[in-house]
Amino acid sequence: MLLQESLKKFKLRFEKHAKNIIGKPDIVFRKQRVAIFCDGDFWHGRDWRNLREKLSQGTNVDYWIAKISSNIKRDLQNNLALRKQGWKVVRFWESDIKKKSAVIAEKITKIIKSRNNQFIRK
Repeated sequence: MLLQESLKKFKLRFEKHAKNIIGKPDIVFRKQRVAIFCDGDFWHGRDWRNLREKLSQGTNVDYWIAKISSNIKRDLQNNLALRKQGWKVVRFWESDIKKKSAVIAEKITKIIKSRNNQFIRK
């Protein structure tokens, strides 16, 4: 939601949680075919080596390692499938969004503007 609020300041129109697009992106720009994912640091395995080490010292180790490994694999598969369909896939980590949502919104704005130029009919 923090990123969505930052994007609104740039007056960008987007769709939220598109269920009919592979991976159900958090933010979608259909016309420009841009899918934005806001990945939770824990659930999507940020700094996976360190996280895996921490998990291996806790309880229910097999479950958590399999769960997050599966999420990482699924994210990669979704990225590939979307790209094959002509989508630009952009992923941001939860902690980065919390720290610098305005900067990330500006990056997204640049991507949208560049994609607008690609999809202009001549």
